[in-house]
Amino acid sequence: MNAEELLKEYYRKIAPMHDKIFHGDTEGEFYEMDQYLLKCLERWCPQQSEMILEAGCGTGYWLEYLARIRNSHIVGVDISPEMTAIAANRYAENPKIEIYQGDVRNLDFLEDCTFDFVFCPWVFQYLVKKDDFKDALRELKRVTKWGGILLLAEDSPPTKPPFTDCLVEKDELGGIYFYEDYYEGMTLPIYRRLLNNNEMTAALKKEGLHIVSCQQKISLKVYVVCRLK
Repeated sequence: MNAEELLKEYYRKIAPMHDKIFHGDTEGEFYEMDQYLLKCLERWCPQQSEMILEAGCGTGYWLEYLARIRNSHIVGVDISPEMTAIAANRYAENPKIEIYQGDVRNLDFLEDCTFDFVFCPWVFQYLVKKDDFKDALRELKRVTKWGGILLLAEDSPPTKPPFTDCLVEKDELGGIYFYEDYYEGMTLPIYRRLLNNNEMTAALKKEGLHIVSCQQKISLKVYVVCRLK
């Protein structure tokens, strides 16, 4: 299977246990990253935001926090039908939240300059083709209002266990890592392009986005950028 097919299969299998795996602990590195990301959202998501987008919302874990912002309307988008089905069921009774299955590389169902705040966690690392990366960044910029904030959270290239334990090989030319994750007795192979700080920063600047903050917690790198034009 190619990278895109592997990604669809990965999320098809992991969807029912996604929250348990990544958000179910009360200690450890996943918990630390969750707490750090929550602090980032509290700091950078404007409390006066009327329109908020989470691109790559998965099962909707973070939408609950975003929906606490007064007078806000939240749109969650994810490419996985299994993940969006869980999110849609989760918020079926919440009129503030809309869920769509969609591709961040082509958000043509969303209008230009719509969102005050855009949150995009763990998405760009799965866009292993460089053109896909550019298309996704351009789309997120397009739907963000002038002066709006984008918060991107991505994994950095691994340097220590347990993340290095999953690494099978790396394509030096393209920066593409091939992983095998092991959950619930399943082997889940996946491709990821993990950009270092210089590469990510260069991509953001090339798109004309102003970098407000760039910080790291364990393997999680958080970029806060502003659309100025």
